Amino acid sequence: MTKIIVAIFLCFSASCLFGQYKLEKEVEGVQFYSKWGREVWYKPKSDKVFLIKVVNSNEEAVRFDLGIEFTENMQLVQEGMISEYCLGAKKKLLPRVNGIIYKYEMKKEPGKETDYELTGLTVSKIPVCEDE
Repeated sequence: MTKIIVAIFLCFSASCLFGQYKLEKEVEGVQFYSKWGREVWYKPKSDKVFLIKVVNSNEEAVRFDLGIEFTENMQLVQEGMISEYCLGAKKKLLPRVNGIIYKYEMKKEPGKETDYELTGLTVSKIPVCEDE
């Protein structure tokens, strides 16, 4: 019984430690989630990265474009773009498996003055992804 309680506690602690994804936007049945993480999740001193999880809850495949802008003190410091990414019906992209990871390239760690915004977000339904 004690082992079960310890296992549950460890699982709960790990989920709190690594944080949950935050729903950023939902467009045409596609949800975009994000959170800050580490490039190497088990190394606390590794570079910070921005993780994006995408979930397609549609019965059809979708093609999407996604941009991200990082700002510090309201000044643009870094941006990125993904174009025409195809995601199958009822599929998801998980950052550490097959999803989207942006490496924060600034010399210092992102802090409280660092903000981000998902931009250029477009989603269109298609019959099927070509690579499926």
